[in-house]
Amino acid sequence: MSYWDYEEPMWEPSEADELFDEIKSKLIDAAKDSLKSDMEALKRRNEYLEKRNKELEDKSLEVSRKESDLEYKSRNLRREVEKEFYKTAIDDIFKDALEKSQLWMAYNKPHEKPKCDKCGKHSEYADSYDAALDKAKKAGWIHYADGNKDYCPECRDKLDE
Repeated sequence: MSYWDYEEPMWEPSEADELFDEIKSKLIDAAKDSLKSDMEALKRRNEYLEKRNKELEDKSLEVSRKESDLEYKSRNLRREVEKEFYKTAIDDIFKDALEKSQLWMAYNKPHEKPKCDKCGKHSEYADSYDAALDKAKKAGWIHYADGNKDYCPECRDKLDE
């Protein structure tokens, strides 16, 4: 067995060891104080930078909003100027033509297929009113010119009774 296999002997610390431990603890405390003050300074600096960054982001957002608003207003103004330009140009070109012209309009009046005046039933669809009357007559419908009345075959049989 060697010398180091046994338990290490215990001895009382010397004055040098106590002095060394005291200096060591003072250095550790000084380093802690220095680190704490540095950390506090960095925390304050970080808070300031975060606040400044937020302000700059807000300003950037406000500037971008104003840019888009100005672009929108510019497009609307350009559109209104073009509209006014074309309106005045057309008014100048067609001023005499419009004053001397007459306006004619054609109206489309759709025809209706015959409808029974008693029950409201419609006859078959056709391209024209005359064709619809012809189809209705073939299907047994009757038309009274007096009073301009049309009756389907079922109602016609009831009229005769």
